[in-house]
Order: sequence, then structure tokens, then C-alpha cells
Amino acid sequence: MSDGVGMSDGMGMHHGAGLGDDVGSSVDDVLRTDRLALHPISMSDHRALLAHWTGPLVRRHLFDDKTLSALEVTEIIAVSQRDFATEGYGLWAIRAAARGDAIDAAPPASTLVGVAGLRGHGADVEIVYSLEPDRWGQGLAAEASRA
Repeated sequence: MSDGVGMSDGMGMHHGAGLGDDVGSSVDDVLRTDRLALHPISMSDHRALLAHWTGPLVRRHLFDDKTLSALEVTEIIAVSQRDFATEGYGLWAIRAAARGDAIDAAPPASTLVGVAGLRGHGADVEIVYSLEPDRWGQGLAAEASRA
């Protein structure tokens, strides 16, 4: 999809598998591609996630266009952390990869580009992704899914 957000049940979710199929992923992992660095979302991402998910162009496709509160973002982070611990999947913050980063280095401090990952939804697991509007149409969601 070229608009940079997955659309389905209000959080850019699609049923299926793909991103993060490695069930053994650790919450300390940093996944890298040529252009991206992904790390499990954490409270250190809270401010960036709140800004990203409440931006008007992103929000239009997510959460039924509802503006999330800071508490709701905190809850999403907590659920993702729990899912990583118990299910082996969750949400990954996407940032531009810095050149020369070591593979096992801490996540880069660059600006949040988006979010991608897997989230439980009842008996199903859904693919979740969203990108900042200035990153739409660059193939980053597909690239993140291959990380």
C-alpha cells in the first residue's frame, strides 16, 4: 500500500504473519536493513509514538481517526512489551539506520519513521504498521517486514 499505513481494524492491522516471524526475538534486539533500524517499542519511545499516532494524516487510517491519549499510548507499549515476553512478538519502532552502526548497537536516536510489528487480536495475530507521511511510497513498510 503506497500511503504508508496498514488499514483494517483501526490500528493499521492486517491478519496474517510476516514481520517478526522469529518467535525468539528479544526485547533487546535491534533489527537492521540498509535503511532502517528497528527496536521493540518502549517507554523511551512514548513521546515520539504519541506524536506519530496522533498526527492527522497517520491518525486518519489508525484508531478510527481517534486521537489517542498519553495513557492509551502507555497501555499499547505495555501490551507490546508483554507480548514480546510471552508470545515472542510485538511492535517495533522504525528509525533511519545510521551508517556505521554496529549490528548489536543500541537503537539509534534518530527520529521515529514509523512502527511495524505483530499484535494479538483475539485468536488472530495481525500485522501492524504506520509510517510518517513524508516516508510514504518509499517501500519502507515492505523493507521493515523483511528485517
